[in-house]
Amino acid sequence: LARDLGGLGGVHLAQGQFDIALEEYRRSLAIREKQDDASGVMWTLIHIGILHSAQSRDAEALESYQRALPLAESQGDQVAVCTILGLRGRNELARGQVDDAVTSSRLATTIAERLELHDVLAFARTTIGRAHHRAGRLEEARAELEEAIAAADRIPVGPGIETFFDDRRGPYLALVDLLVSQDRGADAFTWSERARQRSLAVLLGGDGAVVVKGLSAEEGDEERRLAKAARTAARIMCFMVEI
Repeated sequence: LARDLGGLGGVHLAQGQFDIALEEYRRSLAIREKQDDASGVMWTLIHIGILHSAQSRDAEALESYQRALPLAESQGDQVAVCTILGLRGRNELARGQVDDAVTSSRLATTIAERLELHDVLAFARTTIGRAHHRAGRLEEARAELEEAIAAADRIPVGPGIETFFDDRRGPYLALVDLLVSQDRGADAFTWSERARQRSLAVLLGGDGAVVVKGLSAEEGDEERRLAKAARTAARIMCFMVEI
């Protein structure tokens, strides 16, 4: 029941039905606490924090993250630890605590790099880049955001791939914002186009899988040929934007 309630909470969160989602998460949390399900409590708290963040209730979000972090640490769950640190860093930035945001996010990147969690790495580096931008450290901001983009581009795609953060455009948008603030419109346009073409390449490229079930041998071969051509075209467009 706790798992089902948590799943429903996630669905309603995605639909923007925040009050319903929060009630379902709280019911799930109460059940998991009674069952002494430390891992379940931890992840439910994380999602409650995300829900609060989506509504700009930053103090409530931080409280959830702070409750979840010691649970993650006590279980030795490094994936959860760096996820929470990344979320806490973004929360601190939203509350204007720029230096704290950099510190939390830097801790997250250290773990994420070791575990090759490219989604967490891209998220945390984007936070650091935004923090540097806000503090007027523009060169550091650009360097960090370009590293965030590199990490985002390494996030796997395709069926069966699970990532906690899936905002592949976030680092690009943060860099475009930085460049616009410097009146570097041409560079901003280039990076904006690169983001668009990268999204297209991911969409068309996927993991290379092609569905041919129900097709004849000839139709299957043709489907594979067209899919390969589409992926090649997308990659060529990405290359053209880069040069």
